[in-house]
Amino acid sequence: MKKSIYSIILYLIIFIYKSKQEEKHIIYALFGDTFKSDLIYYGFIDLDKSEYNIISTLNIDDIGNPRNRKYEILPLTYDPSNDIIFISAINNLNKTILSVINATTGSLLYTFNKIPYEIISLQYDIFNKKLFAHTETNNEYLTQIVEIDTNNGNLKQIFGQIYGVEPTDISTYCPICRKYFLIMFENDHYIYVEVNTSDDGGISSNVSLNFSPFNIIFNYKTFTIYSTYINQTDRNILQIGILNRTSGCISQVIETISNPTHFVLTKFSTFDIENNLYYISNIVTQPFSREIIYINVNTSQTMRISLPNTDYNFYAWFIKQFVQ
Repeated sequence: MKKSIYSIILYLIIFIYKSKQEEKHIIYALFGDTFKSDLIYYGFIDLDKSEYNIISTLNIDDIGNPRNRKYEILPLTYDPSNDIIFISAINNLNKTILSVINATTGSLLYTFNKIPYEIISLQYDIFNKKLFAHTETNNEYLTQIVEIDTNNGNLKQIFGQIYGVEPTDISTYCPICRKYFLIMFENDHYIYVEVNTSDDGGISSNVSLNFSPFNIIFNYKTFTIYSTYINQTDRNILQIGILNRTSGCISQVIETISNPTHFVLTKFSTFDIENNLYYISNIVTQPFSREIIYINVNTSQTMRISLPNTDYNFYAWFIKQFVQ
């Protein structure tokens, strides 16, 4: 009997411990300091405590200068098998640097400078162990999806070229169907593009959107693409919805969030696939404050976290989890 009671108590302790572990809301990030332009910080934001935690400091002479980027989001992707991140930045000599960083210690492992074009976004295929990138080319209106050899930093294969449209840094990836999902801009509207990253590649879909996305996230467990966008009728309303990849419309609104009059929605986003949490970033301009909002895409439960006022500026986010 006593043994049984002890077993139950032990089970409850383990259950409570695991529940507390699951309740943590942590975003790993690269960020800079407004007044220290030569440094890049690697660390995490603990949303449960509303605090920044710096793990390591990196130098722009080694990994490039994020302030030289054309796009809002610094290209970053996470390899959970090796617990490393890949990032890309342009150095002060206008060369593209691809860096590999230990995601636990924040130490720089190595860099490559063999890619001749600016990288717009990066995606790592966690099941097939491959690194893909959306890059510019010598042609202003021609971009491409390529595989990068993680051993030497060389371009291995071109899987698709997109002509005549303006690139954005909005992208996501499906490691099961092996497709790179992109948002591009054509004339006066956004388009959704799918590029195959298996076999000979090729563009499998090109659909006009009837809304203006700030980011997209693919959940490979449900084969769903989520997007954050501003309501077209009331610009003070932020919405999260599911993208219909055939029609280019929002097929279902997950959550509607009223915002203050003076706010700016950023493109920063990441997704906790284990807990179904979609993280986005918001800036209130009067008075100035930074917010991170996370939404459970299954229940629509929403939390808004105000961050402490600092001189930090985000470059890129990711969730550090071993989803395999």
